Amino acid sequence: METFFYVGTYTQPIHFGTGEVLLGKGGGIYCIALDHDTGAARVVHVNPSVPNPSFLCCSGQGFLWAVSELKEYEGMASGAVSSFRIDRDSLALERINTVPTMGEDPCYVSVAPESGLLFAANYSSGSLSVFPVNGDYPVRVRPGCGTPGGPSRPLRRPRAWYGPDHGLRFRHGPNL
Repeated sequence: METFFYVGTYTQPIHFGTGEVLLGKGGGIYCIALDHDTGAARVVHVNPSVPNPSFLCCSGQGFLWAVSELKEYEGMASGAVSSFRIDRDSLALERINTVPTMGEDPCYVSVAPESGLLFAANYSSGSLSVFPVNGDYPVRVRPGCGTPGGPSRPLRRPRAWYGPDHGLRFRHGPNL
């Protein structure tokens, strides 16, 4: 028996604020098969169609979303989020579309099917992006964005991450 899963990798260099550089050596999004009897893992597919797919999420309806952890996308200070259709037989990924997050270095993505929304956290710009999901992919509109903090507690160096609560009614975005 095998279990199949997807792994995102860095495909391009990542430049940290400290001056350090992580050389991305990955090939994109890997589909991996893990054999339960032997513990052996094998690569089933690699999809190289998006740069730096550092975080992934899947829906139960055969779709996968990936953030592209970038400081610049299409000439903008932005990363991106891409949507893919998962082939039920081969598990190969077919890219549907890619949209900018309007924030730098998106590091997390999550879909809330009950609300019809996709959320992306932009680490370096400290913002959250919200996309309407039209059945299977983020529509090509400017996302809603927000920055954690507020007038009572301004942030010196915002770093965004977010996640659902256990009841899936709220999203929270703590400052890292």
